[in-house]
Amino acid sequence: NYLHYLADVLVVQCAIRQWSAKGERSKRYYEHIITPAIKIQTNTRGYLVRRARAKVTAAVTIQRTWRGFVCYAEYMFSIADIVIVQTQVRRFLSKRKKAQLDSIRKNDAARRIQN
Repeated sequence: NYLHYLADVLVVQCAIRQWSAKGERSKRYYEHIITPAIKIQTNTRGYLVRRARAKVTAAVTIQRTWRGFVCYAEYMFSIADIVIVQTQVRRFLSKRKKAQLDSIRKNDAARRIQN
């Protein structure tokens, strides 16, 4: 009976030692193989993301510059149109004022002649 009990204890100890050794082996495998692979993958993915972000940033910069140029050009065309309208209005007002002054001068000349 005691020998059976001792044999059972030895079998359990053997199983535990195998399981422990297997755990240590898998731990070493994880530390030496898996961890460096994870680091390489992490760095590669980070590099790819940064490179893609740089492309997106460049595209956004180009779009921002183009839209700014278009807005500036529209603004300058608006200013040019305003200047043209102001010129036409001032020309019209000055012609009307000149016509009024000419009319007053003619009337004054006519009055002088009549007096």
